[in-house]
Amino acid sequence: EEMIQQRLQVVCSVIRTDEEAIATIQYASYVVVILSRGLLRDPQFAKIMMAVFLHRNNSGSSPRNMIRSMSSRASDRDLNLVTVIADTRF
Repeated sequence: EEMIQQRLQVVCSVIRTDEEAIATIQYASYVVVILSRGLLRDPQFAKIMMAVFLHRNNSGSSPRNMIRSMSSRASDRDLNLVTVIADTRF
């Protein structure tokens, strides 16, 4: 979190639960996912990503469409999904 915050000079938060995601997503411009081994098998990660998609989407459409355009009712900004591969075994 601190490394990203220092590099980008923006406020960052580490999200560990779907409740945290729901509470902070309205303020976000980016969701940065650090990809590591086993992440896609983690049920908590799936819950967090669904919370992000469902709470930022206007239309309630499928997750595939939400990735393309995740605009918020509270904001006209798009939410951008950024992935970082942190594990060579990912």
